[in-house]
Parts: sequence; C-alpha cells; structure tokens
Amino acid sequence: MPIVFIHGVNNRVEDKDYEPGVHSKREFFRSTFAPRVGMSVQPKHVMFPYWGDKGVDFRWRQASLPRSSDDVVALGSNDAALELWLSEVRFQKRSETVSLCEISRKEGFAAAVDLFWDTASIAAHNDHAQEIAKYYEASLRYAEDDPAPAWALAMPLLDNESFAQKLLETSTPYLMQNGDAPAAVALGIGDWFASVRDAILRLGNAPGDAAGTVAAKLGRKSIHEGASRFLGDIFVYLTTRDQTGSTSILADVLAKLRDAHAARTSGDEKLVVIGHSLGGLLAYDALTYYLPDIKVDYFITVGSQVALFEEMTLCKTSQSGVPKNPPSDRLPKPANVGRWINVYDTNDMFSFRVEGVFHDAEDYKFDTGYGLLGAHGGYFLSPSFYKRLAMRIMEAKA
Repeated sequence: MPIVFIHGVNNRVEDKDYEPGVHSKREFFRSTFAPRVGMSVQPKHVMFPYWGDKGVDFRWRQASLPRSSDDVVALGSNDAALELWLSEVRFQKRSETVSLCEISRKEGFAAAVDLFWDTASIAAHNDHAQEIAKYYEASLRYAEDDPAPAWALAMPLLDNESFAQKLLETSTPYLMQNGDAPAAVALGIGDWFASVRDAILRLGNAPGDAAGTVAAKLGRKSIHEGASRFLGDIFVYLTTRDQTGSTSILADVLAKLRDAHAARTSGDEKLVVIGHSLGGLLAYDALTYYLPDIKVDYFITVGSQVALFEEMTLCKTSQSGVPKNPPSDRLPKPANVGRWINVYDTNDMFSFRVEGVFHDAEDYKFDTGYGLLGAHGGYFLSPSFYKRLAMRIMEAKA
C-alpha cells in the first residue's frame, strides 16, 4: 500500500524539525494507521514529495514581521513548544493541574493513554518515533484487554509519574508479543523517557509565570512567521503551478504520485494520498487536472483549504466544473478518488469543511488539543490522530 504525504505551507528542509517530522509521520503511518485498515506498507513506500524550496522566498528574510523586544529564550525553543502544548491541555481540561488518573476516571482509561503518548511524542521532539510508536501500540492492546485497570482508578489517585511507570510496566508484555525486547525505558532510565517524565510532571503541576510568558511569546512569534509563509506559499503556487520541469512547484508531487502508482502490487493495490494544509490543494489539482488517470483509494485532506479555493474558483479545474446553481448544487467528488476524508479542527483557522461544496466527501472533526496558536500544525504530532483516522475509515466501511 503506497502512501503519499504532501506537506503544506511553512515546511522547509533546512528547518530543524523537518526531517525528524518526516521520520515520525512515516513510522506512525506504518505502525499505527496501516495495520488498522488491514494493510501493510514498506518504509520506502511512504513517500514525501517536497516542494518547500519552490515556495516563497523573502528577500529581507521576513524583516517586515513585528518583533518583540525580548524573543523567546527563557526555556529554549523545544521546551517552549512543549510548554505551549501543556498550556493548551490545561485549557482544554479547564484545570491548572492535569491528572492522568483523574482523566481515566472521568473520560476513560483509553483517553488517558492517548494523552500520555501524545504528550510523549511532543516531548521527545520526533527523535524517538519508532520506540514511542511501539509502546503506544502495546499500550492500546493493554487498554483493549483491560479498559478500566484498578491501578488507574484506585483512590488515592496515582500521580502522573507513577501513572507513567505503571503504564509502561503493564504494557511491556504486550510489546514482547510482537517480538520486541523490553527496552530500558520500561524502567524509566531511557534518554527519551526522561524528557517524557519531565513533561508529565509539568502537566500535573501548576505552571509558573515564566512558562506562561514563554508559551505566549512563542505563539505570537509563530503566528506571524507562519501566516506570512502561508500567504506567500499560496501566492507562489497560484502564480507558478503551470510551470514545467524541475523548477515546477508540483514537479516532485507529480513524480512521487507516479512512483506510488507504479509501486502497487497485486496483493496490496491500494493507494493513499494525504494532503496537509496547502498540500491538499496541490494533491487535488494533481489528481483532477495533471494526473486524472491515477486512481486513489483514499484521498485524505487535513487542515486544508480545497473547498475554500473551489468557492473562489481558484482550483485548476474550477472554470470547467462550476455547477449551475451553487450553493444548492455541489461538485462531484473527483472521479478517480475512491473515498475522500477531510479532517478539520474548529480551532484551526486555516482548516475548512468540504461537504458543503462536494458530493460524497466526508468531513470529520479532530481535536488536536491545541488552541488557535498551534492547531494547524498539531494534527500529525499526536499518535492518537493516526489511530482515529484509521478508525473512521473502518467504521465507514462497516
């Protein structure tokens, strides 16, 4: 099963998080998404076309952005990003302190497991995706066998560190069922678990003023930088998408789609195309105009703007496909797409629905856990996203 992931705006290969992010997505699509939809995929068949180098290039390196007199330095960029996540969790849970055992009691043990591993994935900065994916899967199998373990519900409640230790201990036998040897992290001494333990401790403790200040500054700076790249990449794409050759913004997208189509096998013929943000529009244009003969089994748009651009008649096929009586009439789903699943978060100001514009497209809301500051980039950071996406596919099939 080839999978093609087309990234959105604000992605550059020189960014420190780009390559680790690719590695993390590849691992979770392979280990969490694919098995749940009854498919297998080789690492080389999870493809990531890159177009960031063809996007906007600011001549003065974004010197036009508003600047704070004191940039985010208090905790360092990675800790600041984690602090932003923790602050959003506290806001969503309406509490300055978040107890995983309390979540187990109120929302269910599975919800606490998801929150633990979503936090672990962010705290580990994508550097340990393979280990986290294996332990996440083991934890899910344990939660299926024991959906209400006594240790997670007993009074007095365990603190978050004790919850983490107990979860790893009880999940380790399920890890071994897959032939994976229990790692030192089960004892809490692995390098990545040290970061996770610190994050979980922070989640259970009220934040200090410095942490809130760092999160606010990080968010303010991130919004300005992200919005300028977002607009810039859109303008560049719309004005250059018809260029051909290696300089085309679509060159690698079209090449990877052809490669994925050729990689299908008789025993596993399905092709999955995922477009995040503007990547959804690139994928839509590619499938409806440039490569209409490539059949896609699952077209998944996440935090994307395809319907918005159709409403503005800015897609490549918009002029030839306008219905007679919008908005009462809607556009057909692309003929070469089997299922179209669109995911949005109401906190993500750059995500839009598709059902009001297209027939036979499916909208699903996903709570990234972030507010306005981080929702647009938050989908693929959470292991639980891949699980729930697969569940939606299987529920609809049933």
